[in-house]
Amino acid sequence: MRNEHPNGQKPVKIEANRGTPRLSQYPNWLATWILILPFSGVVVARFLTPDPRGLGTHQQLGLPPCSMRMLFDIPCPSCGMTTSWSLFSRGNFVGSIETNTGGFLLASLATLSFAIGLHSLVRRKRPHPGTNRALAFAVITVFGFSVFQWLWRHFLSS
Repeated sequence: MRNEHPNGQKPVKIEANRGTPRLSQYPNWLATWILILPFSGVVVARFLTPDPRGLGTHQQLGLPPCSMRMLFDIPCPSCGMTTSWSLFSRGNFVGSIETNTGGFLLASLATLSFAIGLHSLVRRKRPHPGTNRALAFAVITVFGFSVFQWLWRHFLSS
């Protein structure tokens, strides 16, 4: 006699909902570290002195001056971004927003992604896919906002 139910029906196999997969089940723990990595920019920015001009702080890292500014005498959309991150890392959020609002928003997202990644590591679970999509959407939105702000400040507000 095979493994059959007394009334002739086949047994139904029921699997429990396992929720978000645990990190130990995947070699893809890199997903969590990718969330933590952007915060390293905030940490590095903390060791830089914000340039009082509002831009040029990145040169302390050995990087050249802004090419767009040198060639066309106008700032690029990311001018002031490193200064903004440096101010953000010191808790000077108003100064960060005034210097480059997109930089403030990106530094905020980097900090949020760090918190999500750390939570993921502590719980030993990968972040929910919806969280990853929301962060990606937020980064794209901030990029669009930065370009709009740059256009507004340097071309449309005059």
